[in-house]
Amino acid sequence: MAIVKDRGRWYEVLPCPSQEMIAGARKSKADLQRQEDQARKIVALPNAKWRTEALALIKSGHRVDAIRHVSSATGEELAFARVVAELLVTPAN
Repeated sequence: MAIVKDRGRWYEVLPCPSQEMIAGARKSKADLQRQEDQARKIVALPNAKWRTEALALIKSGHRVDAIRHVSSATGEELAFARVVAELLVTPAN
């Protein structure tokens, strides 16, 4: 990004993305989609006691505790557990 002055006005000039940047963005988007698909599978597991407990924590205003609970119950990282917790609150379309 660059800032340039032309005829008394300032402009923000953004570079065109390289092929590597485009490929990286596409990979990131695909990775996020895979992560969400995996989270949907975990949310859909039958008889998951952790799901009821996590929902109770979320409803009582303890979202961070719910995410930690999901993480410890599923063995997933906190970032992924956050996705799962969000899906608990807003089920799949």
